[in-house]
Amino acid sequence: MLTLDGESARDLAQDTWLRVLRARLSLQPDGNFHAYIMTIATNLWRDANRAAVRAGPIADNRLASLDTSMVDDGSESIALGSFVADPHTLSADDQMLLEMDLDDALSRLEPRLRDVLVSRYIAGQSAAEIGDRYGRTEQAITGWIREAIRQMRTNLDEGNNLLRVQEGDR
Repeated sequence: MLTLDGESARDLAQDTWLRVLRARLSLQPDGNFHAYIMTIATNLWRDANRAAVRAGPIADNRLASLDTSMVDDGSESIALGSFVADPHTLSADDQMLLEMDLDDALSRLEPRLRDVLVSRYIAGQSAAEIGDRYGRTEQAITGWIREAIRQMRTNLDEGNNLLRVQEGDR
Protein backbone atom coordinates (compact mmCIF):
# COMPACT_ATOMS: atom_id res chain seq x y z
CA MET A 1 0.00 0.00 0.00
CA LEU A 2 2.87 2.39 0.70
CA THR A 3 4.66 2.09 -2.62
CA LEU A 4 1.69 1.76 -5.02
CA ASP A 5 4.04 -0.25 -7.24
CA GLY A 6 4.54 -4.01 -7.21
CA GLU A 7 8.26 -3.92 -7.93
CA SER A 8 8.92 -1.27 -5.28
CA ALA A 9 6.78 -3.22 -2.81
CA ARG A 10 8.87 -6.34 -3.36
CA ASP A 11 12.07 -4.35 -2.84
CA LEU A 12 10.65 -2.81 0.34
CA ALA A 13 9.60 -6.24 1.64
CA GLN A 14 13.07 -7.62 0.98
CA ASP A 15 14.76 -4.69 2.75
CA THR A 16 12.35 -5.06 5.67
CA TRP A 17 13.07 -8.76 6.08
CA LEU A 18 16.78 -8.06 5.87
CA ARG A 19 16.46 -5.65 8.80
CA VAL A 20 14.38 -8.18 10.75
CA LEU A 21 16.96 -10.90 10.17
CA ARG A 22 19.78 -8.63 11.31
CA ALA A 23 17.88 -7.85 14.53
CA ARG A 24 16.60 -11.40 15.12
CA LEU A 25 18.70 -11.96 18.24
CA SER A 26 17.32 -8.85 19.94
CA LEU A 27 13.64 -9.55 19.18
CA GLN A 28 11.41 -10.30 22.15
CA PRO A 29 9.35 -13.50 21.75
CA ASP A 30 6.29 -11.96 23.41
CA GLY A 31 6.49 -8.72 21.36
CA ASN A 32 4.10 -7.58 18.62
CA PHE A 33 5.94 -8.94 15.58
CA HIS A 34 3.43 -7.59 13.04
CA ALA A 35 3.73 -4.05 14.40
CA TYR A 36 7.53 -4.37 14.38
CA ILE A 37 7.61 -5.37 10.70
CA MET A 38 5.16 -2.63 9.74
CA THR A 39 7.21 -0.01 11.60
CA ILE A 40 10.40 -1.09 9.85
CA ALA A 41 8.72 -1.06 6.43
CA THR A 42 7.19 2.37 7.05
CA ASN A 43 10.49 3.84 8.22
CA LEU A 44 12.38 2.40 5.24
CA TRP A 45 9.76 3.81 2.87
CA ARG A 46 9.94 7.25 4.51
CA ASP A 47 13.75 7.23 4.39
CA ALA A 48 13.69 6.33 0.69
CA ASN A 49 11.26 9.14 -0.08
CA ARG A 50 13.30 11.67 1.88
CA ALA A 51 16.43 10.60 0.04
CA ALA A 52 14.62 10.95 -3.30
CA VAL A 53 13.51 14.48 -2.42
CA ARG A 54 17.08 15.43 -1.45
CA ALA A 55 18.48 13.88 -4.64
CA GLY A 56 16.03 15.85 -6.79
CA PRO A 57 16.43 15.17 -10.50
CA ILE A 58 19.05 12.47 -9.95
CA ALA A 59 16.84 10.36 -7.68
CA ASP A 60 16.60 6.67 -8.57
CA ASN A 61 12.94 7.00 -9.50
CA ARG A 62 13.76 9.78 -12.00
CA LEU A 63 16.69 8.14 -13.77
CA ALA A 64 16.27 5.94 -16.79
CA SER A 65 18.62 3.14 -17.73
CA LEU A 66 20.50 3.55 -20.98
CA ASP A 67 19.17 0.09 -21.87
CA THR A 68 15.58 1.35 -21.65
CA SER A 69 13.93 1.17 -25.03
CA MET A 70 11.93 4.06 -26.39
CA VAL A 71 9.51 4.09 -29.28
CA ASP A 72 10.29 6.55 -32.07
CA ASP A 73 7.81 8.13 -34.50
CA GLY A 74 7.85 5.04 -36.70
CA SER A 75 6.85 2.83 -33.74
CA GLU A 76 10.31 1.28 -33.75
CA SER A 77 11.96 0.53 -30.42
CA ILE A 78 15.34 2.23 -29.93
CA ALA A 79 17.62 1.97 -26.85
CA LEU A 80 18.02 5.20 -24.92
CA GLY A 81 21.79 4.68 -24.96
CA SER A 82 21.83 5.31 -28.70
CA PHE A 83 20.73 8.92 -28.06
CA VAL A 84 23.49 9.69 -25.57
CA ALA A 85 26.74 10.84 -27.14
CA ASP A 86 29.87 8.94 -26.18
CA PRO A 87 32.86 11.32 -26.27
CA HIS A 88 35.03 8.50 -27.62
CA THR A 89 32.87 8.28 -30.75
CA LEU A 90 33.50 11.93 -31.61
CA SER A 91 36.05 12.91 -34.19
CA ALA A 92 39.40 14.17 -32.93
CA ASP A 93 38.42 17.77 -33.75
CA ASP A 94 35.09 17.46 -31.91
CA GLN A 95 36.83 15.87 -28.92
CA MET A 96 39.27 18.77 -28.84
CA LEU A 97 36.39 21.30 -29.01
CA LEU A 98 34.58 19.47 -26.20
CA GLU A 99 37.75 19.48 -24.10
CA MET A 100 38.20 23.20 -24.71
CA ASP A 101 34.57 23.88 -23.75
CA LEU A 102 34.99 21.90 -20.53
CA ASP A 103 38.28 23.64 -19.71
CA ASP A 104 36.66 27.03 -20.32
CA ALA A 105 33.63 26.17 -18.17
CA LEU A 106 35.90 24.89 -15.37
CA SER A 107 38.07 28.02 -15.53
CA ARG A 108 35.00 30.18 -14.87
CA LEU A 109 34.31 28.41 -11.57
CA GLU A 110 35.68 29.87 -8.36
CA PRO A 111 38.69 27.84 -7.15
CA ARG A 112 36.84 26.16 -4.26
CA LEU A 113 34.04 24.87 -6.50
CA ARG A 114 36.51 23.77 -9.16
CA ASP A 115 38.53 21.89 -6.53
CA VAL A 116 35.52 20.03 -5.06
CA LEU A 117 34.26 19.14 -8.53
CA VAL A 118 37.62 17.79 -9.67
CA SER A 119 38.21 16.05 -6.34
CA ARG A 120 34.84 14.32 -6.45
CA TYR A 121 34.56 13.30 -10.11
CA ILE A 122 38.16 13.11 -11.31
CA ALA A 123 40.06 12.04 -8.18
CA GLY A 124 37.11 9.98 -6.90
CA GLN A 125 37.14 11.39 -3.38
CA SER A 126 33.99 11.16 -1.30
CA ALA A 127 32.19 14.24 -0.01
CA ALA A 128 33.27 13.23 3.50
CA GLU A 129 36.95 13.19 2.47
CA ILE A 130 36.64 16.59 0.82
CA GLY A 131 34.79 17.86 3.89
CA ASP A 132 37.65 16.75 6.14
CA ARG A 133 40.09 18.71 4.00
CA TYR A 134 37.94 21.88 4.17
CA GLY A 135 36.76 21.38 7.75
CA ARG A 136 33.13 21.22 6.58
CA THR A 137 30.33 18.68 6.80
CA GLU A 138 29.54 16.19 4.07
CA GLN A 139 26.23 18.00 3.49
CA ALA A 140 28.03 21.30 2.92
CA ILE A 141 30.32 19.68 0.39
CA THR A 142 27.44 18.05 -1.52
CA GLY A 143 25.84 21.49 -1.66
CA TRP A 144 29.06 22.90 -3.13
CA ILE A 145 29.16 20.07 -5.66
CA ARG A 146 25.55 20.74 -6.71
CA GLU A 147 26.35 24.44 -7.09
CA ALA A 148 29.48 23.65 -9.14
CA ILE A 149 27.46 21.39 -11.45
CA ARG A 150 24.79 24.08 -11.84
CA GLN A 151 27.43 26.66 -12.75
CA MET A 152 29.12 24.23 -15.15
CA ARG A 153 25.80 23.72 -16.96
CA THR A 154 25.33 27.48 -17.19
CA ASN A 155 28.89 27.99 -18.41
CA LEU A 156 28.57 25.24 -21.03
CA ASP A 157 25.23 26.64 -22.23
CA GLU A 158 26.77 30.11 -22.53
CA GLY A 159 29.68 28.65 -24.48
CA ASN A 160 27.28 26.90 -26.87
CA ASN A 161 25.28 30.11 -27.34
CA LEU A 162 28.48 32.05 -28.05
CA LEU A 163 29.52 29.42 -30.60
CA ARG A 164 26.11 29.68 -32.32
CA VAL A 165 26.41 33.49 -32.49
CA GLN A 166 29.94 33.28 -33.91
CA GLU A 167 28.83 30.73 -36.55
CA GLY A 168 25.91 33.00 -37.45
CA ASP A 169 28.31 35.91 -38.05
CA ARG A 170 30.22 33.97 -40.69
